[in-house]
Amino acid sequence: MYNKYQTSSEESFLKTIKRLVITGIYFCLLANTSLLAEEVSSTKDLVVNKIISAYGGDKLIGLQSIRIEDKAMHGSGVESFDPNFSEYSIENWDLKIDLLKNRASMEQFSDEVSETYHFRTVTLPNDTVTIDYVNENFYSESGEFYSDFGPRVRTSDTLLAKALSQFDDSAKYLGRRVYAGLDEDVIRFDMPGSSLPITLFASTKTGLINRMQRGNETVTLTYVFGGHRKVNGVSYASYFQFFRNDLLTDAIIDRRVSVNGNFTTDFALDKGITKRAKFIKRGDDFFQKISDDSHLVGQGTNYGVFIDAGEYLITADGLDGLTERLTLYRERTGSTKPLKYLVVTSHWDYMLRSAKEAYELGVNFVISESQKSALENAVGQAIADDRITLIDGEIEIGPVKVYAVDTSVVQNYSVMYVPSIKAIYQAFHYVALYEDEYWIPGNGAGTLKAEIERLELKVDKVISGNSPKIENWQQFSTAIAAYRSRSKCFANRTICSSN
Repeated sequence: MYNKYQTSSEESFLKTIKRLVITGIYFCLLANTSLLAEEVSSTKDLVVNKIISAYGGDKLIGLQSIRIEDKAMHGSGVESFDPNFSEYSIENWDLKIDLLKNRASMEQFSDEVSETYHFRTVTLPNDTVTIDYVNENFYSESGEFYSDFGPRVRTSDTLLAKALSQFDDSAKYLGRRVYAGLDEDVIRFDMPGSSLPITLFASTKTGLINRMQRGNETVTLTYVFGGHRKVNGVSYASYFQFFRNDLLTDAIIDRRVSVNGNFTTDFALDKGITKRAKFIKRGDDFFQKISDDSHLVGQGTNYGVFIDAGEYLITADGLDGLTERLTLYRERTGSTKPLKYLVVTSHWDYMLRSAKEAYELGVNFVISESQKSALENAVGQAIADDRITLIDGEIEIGPVKVYAVDTSVVQNYSVMYVPSIKAIYQAFHYVALYEDEYWIPGNGAGTLKAEIERLELKVDKVISGNSPKIENWQQFSTAIAAYRSRSKCFANRTICSSN
């Protein structure tokens, strides 16, 4: 738990004395010569101390509790409804941390067109759990403070400064830079819960954090802070932006911070919340025969159905692991038939992770016109017309039919229908998660069901690209009805009324 990351009282006392001495030296030097002051300020200890002082010094170090209430814009990014347009939805976040008892409550609510999200991760006396208010159940988390709450902690410059005061032994001063005309000190440190080191860019003049970055060779995560204010002597940024590479995915449009409040009643399960049903087992090398000509194959959270069309094979989606799935299929069936067609269900990046593999395998992509740009981006080159089969409303390819429909989640979604087994293949709209119960989906599943009924397709089975469990149509329909009958907000929790 969080205790292992905190210093003892003796270490904390010695660190406080050390910072007071350094602060005295710093200001004496500053008063005598600006050149010497600049040289001294480039040391790690002075920069760390300057940042901590900017956020309240002893008030930050002695912080007993903090509450951060945010109204945020969350971007759909590459998982948008329209492939040519990225939408933003409104989310409410409420983070409460009791630093004296090393516990927290982190709640998130969003009522979107596609579905309602409402979760809360909370520290209980003997466990840390996440409550899914839509499904009215809970499941256990790791129990490590920064693993469970780190993603939200990192959105607060105040809590980053607090973490720096705790883990400054790992800090390294990287120098000074000028960004947008402002001098910044750059310091890096290791923070539990993050596999990537934390790099802070703090104003040389004020010590306030302007931005934080984490990243590797493929992705840079940038956290931007501004509009700094104070509450009871503790500084905080009133606005925040989060970028994945150059894509803005989250932005705070209203932040309220309070410190040293009493959250005693917040660390408990709500009445009516029960333990989540047993999850289905999702592991490696899953293979299931549906019929002589159709098999479900997958690994982990990625699954694909292979349809034997006589002279060739058909599959859907470019989820991670296509080559491995095809290899497993051939090992289990003995088939050497070529994979000729891959039905691209949507333009989402997640659904195109194996598109390049598929291209190299020589497949023909079955797509809607609006998906072509995303597909070519995933493949990394233009695709010749003879490698593409366009869906104009609907198309029949051997033993399967493909329909382009609009759901509340995505435009021109390609549903693959296999009449011989009365089954549809879809991904991310509905995922069968539990062994003996149904999972309550969002409105996306409801709008998909409406389109299937409009097309008058006879469906007994719902196959998911994210689960090895094939759901029957009745269970699928019951799950959607359960979603529509639920209140938008469990027990009228206050976070819902902020929307």
